[in-house]
Amino acid sequence: MDILKELLELSPRKNNTQQVKLLSLSKRAGKDMIFKVRELSYNEIKNILDMAENNPTADIKMQVVLKGVVEPNLKDKELLQHYNAPTPAELLPKILNAGEIDDLYNIIQNLSGYKRITATLVQQEAADQVKKN
Repeated sequence: MDILKELLELSPRKNNTQQVKLLSLSKRAGKDMIFKVRELSYNEIKNILDMAENNPTADIKMQVVLKGVVEPNLKDKELLQHYNAPTPAELLPKILNAGEIDDLYNIIQNLSGYKRITATLVQQEAADQVKKN
């Protein structure tokens, strides 16, 4: 198998997005409240981790959620004013409970390829095939 040839035949991958219904927020609103989140790139994750390395009080989970939420626009001035929040980081806990923020973090991490198996050793794959036969 010529991996280079196979790669050249593939199209560039598309970024994943996901619609997420937030249960507690939906219950408070009396209707489905759905956020749209997206995967983060390697460089976006790296930048968040670098920022946290230089700032020990930085909240990595919050930064991932703020970067990964596409809708609603958490930087919207009207939304920030309505909740009396000067920044999106201060807005989010006024809208969502801690578990919902953590769930969004986990969903964004999963979309980004973390918290799941994304590769396997060839030796293991071959061993598994032998076991099946």
